[in-house]
Amino acid sequence: MAVQKIIEYNSLDSNGQISSDKYNFTLNILEDSGNYLIHRDILRHQLSQKQGTVSTKTRSEVRGGGKKPWQQKGTGRAR
Repeated sequence: MAVQKIIEYNSLDSNGQISSDKYNFTLNILEDSGNYLIHRDILRHQLSQKQGTVSTKTRSEVRGGGKKPWQQKGTGRAR
């Protein structure tokens, strides 16, 4: 059985406050898969609003992992 669902939700602006834009959409969907589709669309919208300032260290910023300090054999050092 198809059900018509009207969903209304708010989004956040860059300051974290609720913006004045209200998002409405109407769907004709099957009742059992409807909640999943609505959940996925809300997640898609929220992910598109992310700031995207994540960062990882590059090879030059990671500590260690450079040239070997001395060769393994032939230096006369004990173990």
